[in-house]
Amino acid sequence: MEVFAKDNQPPRFVNPKQYSRILKRREERQKLFKLQLEAELITGFDFSNPRSRQRRIEQANKRGRDQHGRFLPKIQNQNQNQNQNQNENQNQNQNQNQNQNQNQN
Repeated sequence: MEVFAKDNQPPRFVNPKQYSRILKRREERQKLFKLQLEAELITGFDFSNPRSRQRRIEQANKRGRDQHGRFLPKIQNQNQNQNQNQNENQNQNQNQNQNQNQNQN
């Protein structure tokens, strides 16, 4: 049996059982491709694009986690973000004060 390859490659000779299995795989691949296209049309989500999930990854990285790596509940996460913002503001104020002191000297 001959299996025709893509890109103008010469055909490969395989056993009849292998050939029937190759044909089944091709059919299944086509079915999955059609289902994926339908899902993309319905949801508007491009499953083949790795950048489509990038925003989700960025948002997950910003969320707070406990010592075991699990996400914190929203309330604790908001409290943690507020504490971080306060610490950043304090650090900025200290840096500004140090810069002013250096400029005066």
